[in-house]
Amino acid sequence: MKGKINKALKVFIILNTICSLLTVTNFSKASDSNFNNEILSGDMTIQSMSNSPTTRGTVYPNISVISERTYYIKNMLTGLYLDVQGGVAANGTNVWQYKFNGTQSQQWYLHSFGDGTYSIYTPLGNDGTYRYALDISNGSGENYANVQIYTPNGSDAQRFSIADTNFDTFVFFTKCSNFDKAIVLNGPTCAEGGNIDQYTYQGHYNEAWLLEPVNQDVELGIRYATFNDENYNPAYPNLTTFNGRTADCANFTSQCLSASGIHYDGDWKIYRKNFNTYQPTTVAELDNTWELCQP
Repeated sequence: MKGKINKALKVFIILNTICSLLTVTNFSKASDSNFNNEILSGDMTIQSMSNSPTTRGTVYPNISVISERTYYIKNMLTGLYLDVQGGVAANGTNVWQYKFNGTQSQQWYLHSFGDGTYSIYTPLGNDGTYRYALDISNGSGENYANVQIYTPNGSDAQRFSIADTNFDTFVFFTKCSNFDKAIVLNGPTCAEGGNIDQYTYQGHYNEAWLLEPVNQDVELGIRYATFNDENYNPAYPNLTTFNGRTADCANFTSQCLSASGIHYDGDWKIYRKNFNTYQPTTVAELDNTWELCQP
């Protein structure tokens, strides 16, 4: 009973924050007529980070609120998750995108070194310490270098600088490329098994990721609500005026709860099915563009 009360209290705090934001800001989220519907390039910008790749690892401060937590890491473009292929705990195992399954293969721990860089660990094979870290194959600084897991070794192949965007999504710049390149969804593709590699950062949505905490965290939900109270986050369908109904407030609330690690019915997810650039206005268009999964 106590657990249910605590969960209800957390939800109340988030909803109360959302309501406060709506009151103060006259809530215009998702109504910006200047929104660029081109989902591959869009209007995503990096917050508080130098545009110079060579200073990204030193100028950008640690994002303390996201440090030392375990997340499901969701691609902003497709809604699919960063996943260790086959859940194999071994050096060189590939990392790709896959639909949510809640297993350790999709859980990632963000550790800050206090100098603006992070390592990202998988709990796979954990024997009391993390045995595998997210790794750029061969420590290469080249485009298309593969993303894999490998034994932690302290090398630049396993160090990243993390930047937040104007949608409170995150970009992972690789130190082995001197922070010129980021972890991206290759292709890009909406298909399960789409590969993850590094590529020169261009500000595209397939280069950014949403962090969904494995353990519920109200602070992260409030952070997301504050960032997006007047923005439409293109990682989700725009439901401001959908099928003759106003659904945007409920949609936004669901996003904030998800950012807190609270999901409707446990596993409610949204995946992009294709790269149509229009926003759905009918049920048929929504079904053609997005896959809404609710067990």
